[in-house]
Amino acid sequence: MFRRTVELALTVVLATPLAWSQTFTLVEDAAPRAAVVLGDDPTDLEVLARDELVAYVQRATGATLPTDPAAGLPGRVDLVVSPAEAFRIGRDVTPQRLRITGSSPVALLIGVYRFLADCLDCRWIVPGEIGEIVPHADTVVVPVGSEATTPDWDVRTFFLRNEDGYWWALRNGLNGWFSAEFVQSLGTGVGDDLLYVQPGIGGFHAWAHILNPDEYRAEHPEYYALVGGRRVLGGLHSGQICTTNPEAIAIIAARARAYFEADPHARFYSVAPNDGYGWCECARCMAFEESIGGPRHWRTPEGQVITSDRQVQFANEVAARALPGLHGRELIIFAYVNHAPPPAAVEPQPGVTVWLCHYAPACYAHAFSDPDCPENAEFFGYVKGWARWADRMGYYAYTDKSMWEGLPRPVVRQMMADIRTLHDLGWRRYVAQSSAGWFGLNGPLYWMTARLLWDVHADVEALLADYFQRAYGPAAEEMAAFYHALEAAAADPREHYDARPFEQGPRVFSRAEMEAARPHLVAALEATADDAARERVQARLDQFDAGVLRLTYGWAQAEFAATGDHRVLADAVQAAQVLAAAGGRTGERFRDILARLEMLAERGLSFSGVSPPLELGGREAWASDETGPGDGAAGWMMIEVPGASHDRTYILELTVWGTSSSFGPVICTGGGGVGTASGGVWTPLPLIEGALSGEEQWDVLRYRVKPEMFDPEIVGARLGFGGGDSQIWIADAEFIPQDD
Repeated sequence: MFRRTVELALTVVLATPLAWSQTFTLVEDAAPRAAVVLGDDPTDLEVLARDELVAYVQRATGATLPTDPAAGLPGRVDLVVSPAEAFRIGRDVTPQRLRITGSSPVALLIGVYRFLADCLDCRWIVPGEIGEIVPHADTVVVPVGSEATTPDWDVRTFFLRNEDGYWWALRNGLNGWFSAEFVQSLGTGVGDDLLYVQPGIGGFHAWAHILNPDEYRAEHPEYYALVGGRRVLGGLHSGQICTTNPEAIAIIAARARAYFEADPHARFYSVAPNDGYGWCECARCMAFEESIGGPRHWRTPEGQVITSDRQVQFANEVAARALPGLHGRELIIFAYVNHAPPPAAVEPQPGVTVWLCHYAPACYAHAFSDPDCPENAEFFGYVKGWARWADRMGYYAYTDKSMWEGLPRPVVRQMMADIRTLHDLGWRRYVAQSSAGWFGLNGPLYWMTARLLWDVHADVEALLADYFQRAYGPAAEEMAAFYHALEAAAADPREHYDARPFEQGPRVFSRAEMEAARPHLVAALEATADDAARERVQARLDQFDAGVLRLTYGWAQAEFAATGDHRVLADAVQAAQVLAAAGGRTGERFRDILARLEMLAERGLSFSGVSPPLELGGREAWASDETGPGDGAAGWMMIEVPGASHDRTYILELTVWGTSSSFGPVICTGGGGVGTASGGVWTPLPLIEGALSGEEQWDVLRYRVKPEMFDPEIVGARLGFGGGDSQIWIADAEFIPQDD
């Protein structure tokens, strides 16, 4: 007979043989010993809670618990909604009765899932069948006693995308973000416990959706940002609105109020900026900046203007129009890139929730409170500055860092430390930028995040041990060793990495470290015969091998830079060919990389940020603005020369179409290749020969590059020229060493 019991404080209960009499028996020898009972007139959510309890007990034990209290069984399970001021779940157990309570029908449902996790060892580690773990048990007993718990975070959310994700979230005690349609499909009893935002927005980025240029730009270009003397009619990833335009504020406020009035259970509406920059420079916006002490600049004097005050002021004005009389409704804005620093003069008002993004400055190898991590030390200053309004703050975590391109990113301990630090500072809203769907890459991160958002003081090491044991069984030790090996490599202080995977990844993970980690996966695959656990190991192995392919070309480029031997690029080309054939986003990315590698092998340098090759003037050429001139999109063409020596002078020779836009090449001198707004230093190259003719012909221009211009953080040289909304056509480039 196998007994499965609650883990909480059981050592006393199990200390003597007599203790077994102080338990409630749910199932014995695969036979039901209790009926499940609801109160009168249950809501749909209460019925769902009952049905989920019955279904999972049946899957685990083979026993079907009756739902008729007159079934004649010795025990009884009461599912009870017991209203309370705070969201709360509870359990009260006597030898004859198990009582599961929730402060609302949603809380009751989550209470049932917590019971299944505690007493039947059910786990939902990721969405979908691969993440569901329901162990077998012939007998289930529950110790006598009482407990009650409330979540430590009020808003516990992932960016979920489908029903598998929604059910995974509910079963792990999360309360969003769902779709409104899914919430409504659950029927009566949901209330406003489950969270969603308006449809049609990308993440929280909302301005392009609310003030869609296709709807307003013809008659009201003044609603949009004035940048460089013209209105930029931006979209999701480019350009903002004029945040001081009273008509734009009125329209957005009206949209927000109408949304809330149409849906009495909607709690959040995003009025957050578009992604990227392009903030307004009109006289009214600049006058606002002067009114708070003049424009501040982000990170460097020549960087982007900090727009935190401007955005908060805008949101306050929207809230003043949209929220009166609507209790408990909130508007969402961002603290992100050049509006990540805390405001200097404007305070977010109640009803305005500011979500701080750990994007830039950022290091994802370390906890953001790590004093030895320069990027995070700067970001932590932002965290502490915004903490003055912790009750109005949310944290936006890059749980899946899409820009890391599928490379290993083992950050569980770091992110759990961040969750605790934020909680200590008073923050209570958290969103993971993740659909929780990348199991092969992120392993325990999703489940661990959900657990600490409920119980911030949970034992991280014990949870990790539980995760590996439940997910992998006999392979747990090998899988833990694999994960910890990757984590040790990623957390090595030699590399503070953010979002430049193909530059940073090969430095974070060496060939030797990857070669040492893979045998753990192979051994784990051999250690388990369980089909579900084997599928989980295989998913991890497949993703690991895909990551190694991505790293291979970077390792080869570094070897080429060190040796000048073109033969070392063969592995990189082969890896890129495999990935280019993969299709989807990966295939698209690596088709470009493959072209760059082939160019590197042929010429010793490569272009990026360019159009596909085209025919111009009888030659193959590349355009700097791959999206096309006149569209307002920002582009930036670069040349990488990994084999360049920092001790030599070079001539950069460019063959440029004569009618190209005027431009001045620059070389990265400091900052590791980041833009000036993020602290990068780019030095103009002196023109020593040639000029653009203005004619439809190929012109040759030559520039001098001196040793002191090279960035010591970059292997070789990184050169930038053109882009923005201009157009430059280049047929050839050479980086020619000179005898000084």
